[in-house]
Amino acid sequence: MFCRRQGDPLPMIAVPSDRERIVWLLIGEAQAQIAAASGDSDSHDVKALGLLGADVAAIIGLTAARPALPALWWVAVVALALCVPCLLYTIGERDFVLGPDLPKVYAQTIEGPALDAAVDLLGDLQGCLASSRRGLAPKRRAFAIGLLLFVAGSLFSATFLLNEVLIR
Repeated sequence: MFCRRQGDPLPMIAVPSDRERIVWLLIGEAQAQIAAASGDSDSHDVKALGLLGADVAAIIGLTAARPALPALWWVAVVALALCVPCLLYTIGERDFVLGPDLPKVYAQTIEGPALDAAVDLLGDLQGCLASSRRGLAPKRRAFAIGLLLFVAGSLFSATFLLNEVLIR
């Protein structure tokens, strides 16, 4: 237990300024946005893998049933086959930056004030987030195109299969 003598002054605790608080809040938000962008990228990969599996199953089903299908059955297969490269591109390797090089940031900012280090870290985090978003944009477009082609091929497939069932 610590006792304080009557005349001893209490130690002063430095209260962060409003600028410091704002910068630390912004750093937390930038980190959350980077984590959300990474999760968004992973969810696109999972959706693309699911569509790719359904696409391959539909192509196999149409090919197996081709003797019973109308003459234009291949249109559905072509539409379904065209979405494969788009979906493969979506799940392909990507450059994703999760944050700045921390040893480098430490070496550059250890001698200066904490607020300056925090502002530098915030700038680096924003740069990483912008770089990751630029890298994800083409993958989002490829996924959207692949999804559109998959829906078109599925509609053709359903039409052919429905005609075959109704005719019999």
